[in-house]
Amino acid sequence: MNCAPPLNAILGYAQLFRHKQALDEWQRVAINTIERGGDHLLTLISDIVDVSKSEAGKLELAPGVIDLRAFVQDIVNIVSGRAGTKALSFAHAIAADLPPAVAADEQRLRQVLLNLLGNAVKFTDSGRVELRIAVLSRSDA
Repeated sequence: MNCAPPLNAILGYAQLFRHKQALDEWQRVAINTIERGGDHLLTLISDIVDVSKSEAGKLELAPGVIDLRAFVQDIVNIVSGRAGTKALSFAHAIAADLPPAVAADEQRLRQVLLNLLGNAVKFTDSGRVELRIAVLSRSDA
């Protein structure tokens, strides 16, 4: 019997329930909490698998073209929510000369940025966390 992993079932049902019209505010908050917790757990599991692959020398990158501004906005949305739960301010600045797209492994870049910013939020007791993105050098190749 081919069963979906338990975490996928939890996330799938949370998504299904979210689309119900008759949910009250408490139910919507509860479903959002289930989804955020499930997504976080999935990220932790993926991180552990990636560390194991890296230590075994089997981590493979999958580069592709990323819409950088949209990618950064997704990161900002996630981290802003986490910072808000600790009453921290989260600021971001994107350089005007940033290219519209870059070649990178989106999953790995997301993983690295969320880990770094997540730790910044986790270990900051008050004040703000800031993300600045700038072009350090540009090759004409």
